[in-house]
Amino acid sequence: MSDLGFTTEWVPDPKAGTMLPAPGFPALTITDGAAQAAAYTHAAYVAGQPRLRFRSTSGVTNSAVSLNHTEEYLSAFVPGGSATGFYWHCRFGFRDDIPANSIDTKFFIGIGAGTAAMGNANILGLLNHIGICVRNGEIFAEMLCAGTTTQTRRQLLFTTPNDYADGSAYYDLEILSQPFGPGPSASIWWRVAQTLQTGTRQAESGVFSGVGTHLPLDVPLNDFRAFRANIGAATNRISINLHKVRVHVFGRKP
Repeated sequence: MSDLGFTTEWVPDPKAGTMLPAPGFPALTITDGAAQAAAYTHAAYVAGQPRLRFRSTSGVTNSAVSLNHTEEYLSAFVPGGSATGFYWHCRFGFRDDIPANSIDTKFFIGIGAGTAAMGNANILGLLNHIGICVRNGEIFAEMLCAGTTTQTRRQLLFTTPNDYADGSAYYDLEILSQPFGPGPSASIWWRVAQTLQTGTRQAESGVFSGVGTHLPLDVPLNDFRAFRANIGAATNRISINLHKVRVHVFGRKP
């Protein structure tokens, strides 16, 4: 790794219907779904954002669309270790075929160990992952941080993303593993912001702390892991709207 670190960003190419990868980094892998261009409307809070819609192939019960990259190069900072930490930012939203049925959906978006598609994953069984999720039967979204054996979850108080499955909101998720500076060592800082089509914006933030079992420390992490599944009885082809994914890996402190 360069002592200066590096930054890369995946952004949509709406005309081509693909994400543009940074040189030398993998393209986005789509499983059980396909990318579609999303309508663009100038000067609109949500529709004015360049984005791609990744729509599930099937809408039957337990069908899911998965997105991931194929390399694991992120590592959370540990004092005395070799990893230097990272900053990660994803902007996303949802656009389902039948938004009224979207209360019966679950999802995870974040980073984590593994390169295979998540499919209709058991969120309670995820280890070595950090991100935002909605579990089976839950009303509110949660921030999740899981180490080698233990999950920690924090309920978010604003309206769940499943309530805006008509494409009328987007979310900014930020995750920071800081290599130096103020704050506890071996910790993960996070923030989630919700922006509605009306322009209303609210955010929550927090810190996951601990060593070993509660945080994915000294474990290679994939810089993008996501899935969304329809778990209801009614048919509903579900989607993840992906606006961008930005990653900065810190260099070593002089």
